[in-house]
Amino acid sequence: MIYDDSKKVMYMVEPSKKSYIRIDKHFAEQLRDRMNQLRNKGNLQINKAKEQALEKIKHLPPERQAMARKMLMGESIGPTKEQRLKMQQLAMQEIKKLPQDKQAMAKQMMMKMLNKKEVKKKKQIPTEIIKKIELNKTNITKTIKGYKCQVYEKLVEGKIKSKLCISEPSQLGVKNEDFRLIKSMVKFHKEIRESLKDKMPSVSTNNTISQFGLIKGVPLEIIHMDNKRKEIIGNINLESLSPNLFTIPKDFNQKNLLQSIP
Repeated sequence: MIYDDSKKVMYMVEPSKKSYIRIDKHFAEQLRDRMNQLRNKGNLQINKAKEQALEKIKHLPPERQAMARKMLMGESIGPTKEQRLKMQQLAMQEIKKLPQDKQAMAKQMMMKMLNKKEVKKKKQIPTEIIKKIELNKTNITKTIKGYKCQVYEKLVEGKIKSKLCISEPSQLGVKNEDFRLIKSMVKFHKEIRESLKDKMPSVSTNNTISQFGLIKGVPLEIIHMDNKRKEIIGNINLESLSPNLFTIPKDFNQKNLLQSIP
């Protein structure tokens, strides 16, 4: 991944395929519009199929039309009052054949089954729940890999979800400009995701990268309270990198992600 702060562009590079994807706000707008077109097209196809099905239902016997319409609309279909009574009578005949000591329990089970209301849940597109996230400073300090850091508690809806030991960039030898670029990349990433979440509900803005804006330093250690999993930073290397690492080779081809969407 390459981020160009001057152009506010992110490149997702696949060296093995000699290709890359260019992501900017214009790309996000195009993707959002394309997903909206697909959703509208899908709704039209569904409505057309329902209209055709309703036309066929008209040719069914009258006693079956109501049930067919309910099935088409996704409503729960249970036995009618007459059918329930008939089922109860048949069940009672079978219960009477059981030993005396088992009949009471069998009657109880039968009544529970017959009176149980069927509830059919319609499939819904998952929507993101925006949760209140806080980062509280504690009085605890640690030393991780030789660097001093301050412990913070990450609270989600008032509950401690993780503990982070955060160090000032200057203590790690990270220049202010370099850290500003990191924060800028995270901000860009968050803005792209937020621009897509209305049309693509599965896109979350509650992920770790998006929450990085809360952190005023570099996390050297993260302890997840749910499963006690611990993440510790690896080696910190401040050596200069070759500019070639941030340049896309000329023989690499730009992929159009929108073309892969039907």
